[in-house]
Amino acid sequence: MQSESSRDLRSHSFSSTASSLNRTPRNSLENETTVLPSFSHDKYLQEQFVEPQCGLSLGPSNEPDVASFFAGKSVFITGATGFVGKVLVEKLLRSCSDVDKIFILVRPKRGVDPVTRIQKEFGNCELFRRVQRFNPDYVRKIIPIHGDMTKADLGISGSDVRLIQDDVSIVFHVAATVRFDEKLKSALQLNVIAAKYLMKIARGMKNLQSYQHISTAYAHCDQSYIDEMLYPTPANADQLHSSIEWMTDDMVSKITPSILNKKPNTYTFTKAMAEHMVITEGVGLPINIVRPSIVGATWKEPFPGWIDNHHGASGLMIAYGKGMLPSVLGDVNATFDLVPVDVVVNNMIAAAWYTAVKRPIKVPIYNCVSSTSNPLKFQPFASTVVNYYNKSPLKMKLRKPSGLRITKHDQIFNWSHFFHCKLPTTVFDRCLKLVGRKQRLSKMADLVSKSVYTLKYFTCNEWQWRTDNVTSLQNALPGKDKMAFSTELESLNWTSYINDFCAGTKEYVLKENVSEYGTHKSHVTRSNILRRFILASLVPLILWLTLKRTNFAKNLWFAVKLIVTYYTAVVYSKIPC
Repeated sequence: MQSESSRDLRSHSFSSTASSLNRTPRNSLENETTVLPSFSHDKYLQEQFVEPQCGLSLGPSNEPDVASFFAGKSVFITGATGFVGKVLVEKLLRSCSDVDKIFILVRPKRGVDPVTRIQKEFGNCELFRRVQRFNPDYVRKIIPIHGDMTKADLGISGSDVRLIQDDVSIVFHVAATVRFDEKLKSALQLNVIAAKYLMKIARGMKNLQSYQHISTAYAHCDQSYIDEMLYPTPANADQLHSSIEWMTDDMVSKITPSILNKKPNTYTFTKAMAEHMVITEGVGLPINIVRPSIVGATWKEPFPGWIDNHHGASGLMIAYGKGMLPSVLGDVNATFDLVPVDVVVNNMIAAAWYTAVKRPIKVPIYNCVSSTSNPLKFQPFASTVVNYYNKSPLKMKLRKPSGLRITKHDQIFNWSHFFHCKLPTTVFDRCLKLVGRKQRLSKMADLVSKSVYTLKYFTCNEWQWRTDNVTSLQNALPGKDKMAFSTELESLNWTSYINDFCAGTKEYVLKENVSEYGTHKSHVTRSNILRRFILASLVPLILWLTLKRTNFAKNLWFAVKLIVTYYTAVVYSKIPC
């Protein structure tokens, strides 16, 4: 147990750290003049990395193409079992089929051996059906490395660390927590400290040719214009980690808003810190950073519409399709920066190739976004989703989606959500309780509301990104690789893509048959009848209960009784005896 004096010293250390963080000049929408914090490598960083990249060098034309570069080399990927990670593994196996080994970091699960885990995640996944046609034994190239992002040195054993350092030439650090409402301690550990441990392992790699860190286009969302450059860190990661390490979760939660300052959540805050930490700790290593925006389903490869999660955009789609999202907080005129995952993966692989082959002096940073070349507004996105789910309804929905109202006002959203979602789900749960079934609809309604408020910052605001490095990277690719690893989005038809995206949520996330319509529509009809009956019953009930509590209603009822009594007496008196 810590002594009181020790706790006082740590508290003093944190308060001094917090005050120093608050004094540090920050980038903001109003003031874009910044000064880098004084870290040991800042002078070097100012000279090498902070200036914007005005296009990448094309270099000589005799370098190997992308597939030839990866041939015979081993790759290490964190986050390979996640959405982006799986698409990356599939693309490497299909387009760089001569890659030697793909080491992936996986958390050990009790009672599940590594071979079974790999077979489940990669062998039985629809995403890999194209790879399976020409290479049925592709799973043998995927080698699990047991580890844990929450532990020191990523929880990797000494023998596995030596194996990686001897064999691996290319690193893709994809793993991160993508929860916007993650607690600061967890977000700091998973997004920053884990990256530092991986950087330590990478320094010992004998043949390292590319180290890629996946960030987010919203890491510096306190800027209106985001360049392909390194921005000042919002806080010193080591100081912050040591300052809050001893605190309870409640203590950290109370001071989190003051630490985040102008950052909207712990996700963007820690992602911004991670970028600076990677470049600071990785001086001299072949580093590149890719910043994707909102990552959506596949556009072309390996086939349209593949998605395996309900985070971000897919979560909103499913909530609407289930009849639990009658309205959403957002700006109808704001740009919804959605980028297909296969385009992101093409950018990642091409960037790794460029760093290894061209050996740029400055660290290339790539803003992988769609709004620069093919902007999508929030209103057309929502309208396309509405049209799709009206034509192809989901199973077991609360009600038929009749439209999606986009509003900036919290009160309008709250009322709409209460009457169209929270109230019906509460009644349904009470009915389920009576028949002995599990109650879960009301909790789902709360989760939908929470998700909408979590995304509000991103659906109500708009940003501009510089993408010169992405354009130059596309131009630097050898002839055939310009198609095989294309990052162009000008030809993307958003209506067609969103329809494929919705179909993907239905088929791959919810496991529903896209071609089945009749049964779903009959369920929708029954749900609508039940919902309308409940609302028709509740409205007069609520009105009666409200009036019953007022003096006016009591006096009105007394007057009605008097009138009825009077006319009854009059009528009775006229009846002959």
